[in-house]
Amino acid sequence: MPSRRIYTDEERKERRRESSKKYQDENRERLNEQSKKWKRENKEKVRESSKKYKDKNREKIRESKKKYHDENREKIRERHKKWRELNKDKIREKNKKYNSTELGIKSYRISNWKGYGIICEDWDSLYEIYIHTHNCEYCNKSFKSSQDRQLDHDHDITDKPNVRAILCIYCNTIDVLK
Repeated sequence: MPSRRIYTDEERKERRRESSKKYQDENRERLNEQSKKWKRENKEKVRESSKKYKDKNREKIRESKKKYHDENREKIRERHKKWRELNKDKIREKNKKYNSTELGIKSYRISNWKGYGIICEDWDSLYEIYIHTHNCEYCNKSFKSSQDRQLDHDHDITDKPNVRAILCIYCNTIDVLK
């Protein structure tokens, strides 16, 4: 009678892995379909399991994403560029919608101020003061429109807050506070 080979635990595990891999390779489509079907039928379990994993491995996931981003920076940039090219209308519509909101208008105004060289430590409070000021702080005339209201600043100061006053367009143009 031929002697039967006795495998070590490691060899047994390796044989099991190989057998499992071979089975998965041969039945990949069927197994994928079964998996998809189960996930469709058990959405709540999938969601719960996914949430548990994310909570448990938050740092690991963050590091993995950072590593992927660092290694594929150019690839990601190209993918984003391609998406933007294909979705110009969607982006334009979204921006148009945002720019007409209160937050969009505020963001646009503050961005312009920064472009003009205005320096401020608290943009939110400056914007609130600007919006609630209805008269020129020099001549006390009421503003006729939002274009008539101007934020005056000192052009010579470039390293600290340089806002002087909220003026009408006329007082700002003749630079009454200089």
